[in-house]
Amino acid sequence: MNFKDIKKYTSNGHYQVNSPWRHFEEFYLNEKDKYHYFNINPDYQRGHVWTSEQESKYIEHILRGGQQGKDLYFNCPGWMNNYQGPAEVVDGKQRIKAVLGFLHDTVKAFGYYCSEFESPYVGHLPSECEFIVHINDLPKRWMVLQWYLEMNAGMTIHTDEELNKVKILIEQEKNK
Repeated sequence: MNFKDIKKYTSNGHYQVNSPWRHFEEFYLNEKDKYHYFNINPDYQRGHVWTSEQESKYIEHILRGGQQGKDLYFNCPGWMNNYQGPAEVVDGKQRIKAVLGFLHDTVKAFGYYCSEFESPYVGHLPSECEFIVHINDLPKRWMVLQWYLEMNAGMTIHTDEELNKVKILIEQEKNK
């Protein structure tokens, strides 16, 4: 086997930006009538699977300065060109839901809701509370579905049913 013959994974795209959690919600999720609205629940995503404890542990990890798990991956056909949508999350749904829960006082960290943290964090979160947003511009839906499988098959625990659902969607899209 030659290393040149190994099929490479899909590129993560050419756009990346660090986005503080509060800015992320305002910019990417609340302005549904503008080009930068992102769907965080496309049909190929699995349901909400993290427990309350997992959500809290993720928030605590970031508040402690943890760097792993900050990356979010989206796709928007025509990104930085004509912005043809839809724009949607390909990887990061569980992290987004955990952060939104923390910001809206439904998820605790260290036993406290976000609004209960004292100065200097009242209204302000530490600088490490940010996502690294990657936006790809894959033009075909089957390519997005393939990218999803590359990120999740064998690396993140998904059920066979969840993965097979996406494989069926790929075939449906290729046959259009």
